[in-house]
Amino acid sequence: MKSGLDGFNAIARQYDFLKQLVFGKAIYQSQISFLTSIPNGCKILVIGGGSGEILPVLAESCPEAEIWFIDASSEMLRIAGRRLSDTSPAKVRFIHGTEQDLPDNILFNVVITNFFLDLFSDAKVRGLCTLISSRLSADGMWLVSDFVDGKKIWQRFLLWTMYRFFALACHVEARRLPAWSDHIRWAGMEEISSRLFFGGFIRSVLYKKKSTRFG
Repeated sequence: MKSGLDGFNAIARQYDFLKQLVFGKAIYQSQISFLTSIPNGCKILVIGGGSGEILPVLAESCPEAEIWFIDASSEMLRIAGRRLSDTSPAKVRFIHGTEQDLPDNILFNVVITNFFLDLFSDAKVRGLCTLISSRLSADGMWLVSDFVDGKKIWQRFLLWTMYRFFALACHVEARRLPAWSDHIRWAGMEEISSRLFFGGFIRSVLYKKKSTRFG
């Protein structure tokens, strides 16, 4: 088994229940908030897609899309695959792996990273953002939903609790929330729109690739 794979297998079956127990529908609503902005017929990369909760909505709103769905957990992929009906018109390719397993020679029109970048250190996130941006087409879109540190006591306590739980249960490397929005902008993306959920603790952002990159 390659290093870094299947860390989330242990909680994959309980994952959706746990997140709904803590956050209600906020995580789901944040993840689908910008899906209607995606033009039909796109090449879409979903990296760190987890249990695939967005797949039915994505397939319905973009029936002619080609979707590459990558996750490091084989059990999460199994759950995600069961969410699509046999009659779904969208093409979905499931890949068990990490960013190192991106398909070669494909520029994606859209990349989606939901609650993925928070799993890594700032140094790793900067490298990930650079890689992901390089695989986007010139007019590419990047949809992100993730946690933000609003400096409120309850938010910091919840972050502290989550990072310790996932470190023990899934061997997540991060111990604090990276500055993911800063790294995405540094990688040449421009924020177009954003929305807040769960009292401002969750932020969804629609980015577009700049025509010229500035460091």
